[in-house]
Amino acid sequence: MRLFLAAALPCLLVSTLASAYAAGPTEHDVQCITAGKLAESPARWDGTRVRVTAEVERAYSAQVFTLDDDAAGPSPDVLVIVPRAVRAPDEESVATVTGSVRPFVKEALERDFRWLDFASFRERGIAERFRAHPVIVADSVLTDEGQELVEPAAVRTKRTRPGRR
Repeated sequence: MRLFLAAALPCLLVSTLASAYAAGPTEHDVQCITAGKLAESPARWDGTRVRVTAEVERAYSAQVFTLDDDAAGPSPDVLVIVPRAVRAPDEESVATVTGSVRPFVKEALERDFRWLDFASFRERGIAERFRAHPVIVADSVLTDEGQELVEPAAVRTKRTRPGRR
């Protein structure tokens, strides 16, 4: 019996830790802040998981939109990138975005998200407008009606090129 426990205990410990790691961050790891606070001090939030509820100012595509930071004047809003977007949120609707904050570095974003090409957007100057501002890479976008706009990671299917399996 002792031999069984001695062999089973490390396996149980490893599988428990692996399950916790695979589950990802918990609700306790998320900081609830306003878009204004994030825009005010982006360096403070770099690398942090945040939850922001704000009005969707502009939807550039299903995967790129901005949240209104409520600041007076022409300050840039908070840019949101959604790698697994189902659809874009409606402009002027309220959305709750959860994700990780990173600085806007055009080259790094286009490298990490190969589908992202700021030059392809109709409105020119997006990269210049958001330089030195925070970006939320969202893993959840919840509409005020309760609809999730991000495809769950477990549902993703492997995409192959035609003729390949």
